[in-house]
Amino acid sequence: AGDVAPAELAHHYGQAVGLGHGEDHLRWSLAAADDATRRFAYENALGHLARAARGLAPATAGSPAAARTELAVQLHRAALLQMTVGVGADAVDEVCSRARDLLVLVGPEVDVRPALWALGELAANRADYAVCTDLADRLVRAEDDGTGLIAAAGAYLLGVVDYFTGRLPAADRRLTVAVDRLRAVDLRLLNRQVGRLPVLAAYNFRALVRSLRGDADAARRDIADAERLAEALDDLYGRANAALFGAWMGMQERDVPTVRAAAQRCREIGAANGMPHFVATGTFFLEWAAARGGDHDRLPVMRAAAEGIYRPGLRATRTVTFSGMAEAYLAAGDPATAAVLAEEGLAVVADLGEAVFAAELHRVRGIARDDPAALATGARIAADQGSGLLLARFPAEAIEPR
Repeated sequence: AGDVAPAELAHHYGQAVGLGHGEDHLRWSLAAADDATRRFAYENALGHLARAARGLAPATAGSPAAARTELAVQLHRAALLQMTVGVGADAVDEVCSRARDLLVLVGPEVDVRPALWALGELAANRADYAVCTDLADRLVRAEDDGTGLIAAAGAYLLGVVDYFTGRLPAADRRLTVAVDRLRAVDLRLLNRQVGRLPVLAAYNFRALVRSLRGDADAARRDIADAERLAEALDDLYGRANAALFGAWMGMQERDVPTVRAAAQRCREIGAANGMPHFVATGTFFLEWAAARGGDHDRLPVMRAAAEGIYRPGLRATRTVTFSGMAEAYLAAGDPATAAVLAEEGLAVVADLGEAVFAAELHRVRGIARDDPAALATGARIAADQGSGLLLARFPAEAIEPR
């Protein structure tokens, strides 16, 4: 091939597929996708992978080898779509659905652990917490791959489910297992996985957990460690994700300056690198910071920005945004809207089991509706979950002696 770029060769052989060059086209399409991924040209990589998948699909039913190759292609696509279109997006779900179909065609000798990890990550972002737990348990029970990545992924996914469902001490333990295993993974191996496997956001989620448990200093150290790891890997997604979680943590703590600074970084990295999920999420956090900081005219814009996060298909985290918005309206002196938003958030808690902010939603509703029973319920939930940050916001008379 000499000095000809893989993309040029893929295009050349694509023109000659009908002349018996299908294998050459596939080989160079995959090489071009890898090259584009290394250069952070994710949209180009996705184009090459989509063409490769279309070429492989007719052969997979009768060829385990073709099924194995297509499975690898679809997992690469899922990782890149998560980074571009957004976590939990419908486009990721569509690709992962095809990956699930391929799992039964690849043959028993194929290592399916990366597929279980990718499907578990999707399930977490779609708020399918029972499915995510099942897949994570399978990873935990599986023999590790010798790198520590698979073991870290299983513990990480279980910790993510524990966070969202409000089991904070368990989340802290499991995410600490994931962090410890991640620290032992060779950085060169991690660098080769950027853009190819789901991202392990163990430091980021542990920051959220430790923030809620009342250890703000440890939470900030975790965000700083996530930032350092992203820098060491030259991982643009990791940088944006650390900023996103920094803003999320700040909103939990009602720390407007922290949210504003982190959200600006999140949005800027997303805008500069073709990652609209970070633009949408950064915009919401910026609008929350403006509204919560006293610019009450921004409240309706904040609500519209929240909808932009979920438009591509993400289902998880709705209780997070409802909680932040309801509290912002309450602080702005609009208890009626605060109560409506809190009730909408509690409906999501009931529907999905995403209980991490149930206490805060009950608190806002209790204050807005002057409902002591709601306050008592919320305080009890915060105490049961081990959420010292949220429990401290309740009036003393709502807190049962323990």
